[in-house]
Amino acid sequence: MQASHNELGALSLTSQRGIWPLQQALARRWCGTAESGAWVLAGDAAHNVHPLAGQGLNLGLGDVAELVQVLSTRPYWRSVGDMRLLRAYERARKADFALIGNTGDAIQQLFANPNPALQTLRNWGMNQFGHNGPLKHWITQRAMGKAHTTPPPRKVSP
Repeated sequence: MQASHNELGALSLTSQRGIWPLQQALARRWCGTAESGAWVLAGDAAHNVHPLAGQGLNLGLGDVAELVQVLSTRPYWRSVGDMRLLRAYERARKADFALIGNTGDAIQQLFANPNPALQTLRNWGMNQFGHNGPLKHWITQRAMGKAHTTPPPRKVSP
């Protein structure tokens, strides 16, 4: 009530405070069939990542873009519920999640480790990454869902 300057009226707890650990999670299957037809998972329903780098939304938007691509380029005779199509979507997105999601999770674990030697190595590595333009550009493009980009040629000083 204090934080909202009583704008929300009287507030009170109705249960014990709970927590939800910030961690990576991945559904085993992202598509399938049920009695009512085919189903597909995308975004947070299929995966979540630690919010360290804010990549959850980008991954979800990449899911939607890939699903639209797969469905819009299908042969006219193939159903949108065809499991071959939906599995192609799942495989493509799981590959991107493996790169972006696992990298984010590894970075989070690296920053959570209190070992001074590891912190020194981590800081050196992050500094090197920050100064490597082509690698940084490639990673940024991948994180934005532009999976088919290649690293630009490295500029060599004379």
